[in-house]
Amino acid sequence: MMLSHSSKWWSKLTTLVSQWIVDGYSTMMNEVDEQVLATTGTAVDLAVVPVGVGSFAQSAVTHYKSTERSSALLTVEPESAACLKESLINDAPTTIATAYTIMTGINCGTVSSIAWPFLHNGIDASISISDTESHHAVQSLNSMGVNAGPCGAANLAALRIVAQKDRAAIGLNADSIVVLFCTEGMRDYDVPTA
Repeated sequence: MMLSHSSKWWSKLTTLVSQWIVDGYSTMMNEVDEQVLATTGTAVDLAVVPVGVGSFAQSAVTHYKSTERSSALLTVEPESAACLKESLINDAPTTIATAYTIMTGINCGTVSSIAWPFLHNGIDASISISDTESHHAVQSLNSMGVNAGPCGAANLAALRIVAQKDRAAIGLNADSIVVLFCTEGMRDYDVPTA
């Protein structure tokens, strides 16, 4: 009996803490919106967000798919840990086996059960990238003075792929305002050889 009670308590606590994390991320998104509006006079057209277990992406969906906004959302994951992409393809949460990636902060094999309904209904496009693509994005951002690690640069790599292959799929044009959320600063990692 005590175990059952403890399990319910733990489940409620886990859900509450997960929601606090999502709510905390929303502060960052509000601040970005204020800066974009002050700089451009318009709203964000596309937000590119990384996916690990999905809390950050859930916050992006909650923020950018609210009634007063209609921004598109593109998510990015490592090719070796694309659990959201696989779940969206299967139209159901899908756990996958992961493998080594330089994008260690988003190397997750299961989307959070709390985040899944939001992601399932709110993501416009999902892409997976290679370690090499992430590394090249790190180099590009660092050359511009942006302190980004592989997870932080993954968004630029994803945007590059979508912009080259199918801009129209997510409504990109020459006037689009795109926000890349860099979630990791520069750190040491094994440089891909391919």
